[in-house]
Amino acid sequence: MRSVALILAAGASSRLGEPKSLVEINGKTVYQHTVNKLRKAGIQSIFCVTRQELSVDIVLGAESVNVVVNLEPELGRTGSIQQGLLSILKSEKKTPNCVLIVPVDRPSWDEKTINDLLAQESASAPISGGHPMIIFENDIQSILVAEKDAPLRDVINFERIYTSEIEQVNLDYPEDIEKLKSLSSIIFKE
Repeated sequence: MRSVALILAAGASSRLGEPKSLVEINGKTVYQHTVNKLRKAGIQSIFCVTRQELSVDIVLGAESVNVVVNLEPELGRTGSIQQGLLSILKSEKKTPNCVLIVPVDRPSWDEKTINDLLAQESASAPISGGHPMIIFENDIQSILVAEKDAPLRDVINFERIYTSEIEQVNLDYPEDIEKLKSLSSIIFKE
């Protein structure tokens, strides 16, 4: 099964005060750790949606990642997903079997999480944390016609699955950086 990963890194990071994707942990950005973890899990086709002001850092942050700039990220996360999906469709020249949607600010997953998601046959997300998520061909059209600010859970019915039990970190506030650093040996095993 051909799978593609879509990293979401277009948020404003207003609560954190710095771009979430560029937070450094152990000498690498959270974005670089995310790309490395996806590759370790066997995902080679990786796309990243980001905002204009982060695009150079994102492009330089990892080789062989297709970077998509969302010029209107403030319109909503579903809009960023739409931009990424359109880029995937254009680049791949066909609809992929499945797409892993990986928010850069939710790094608490591992290779087992990816393998558990890839074993699913319908849109799914982990019970703990809800990220990353997997969608399939039939979900892509539903997302493409949704409002840019529609919550994805209102567009797609996700099955919740049990997977690895890594302590969840949602990178939103400065104290979350410290929590992520303290868990880095578990979350970013490389």
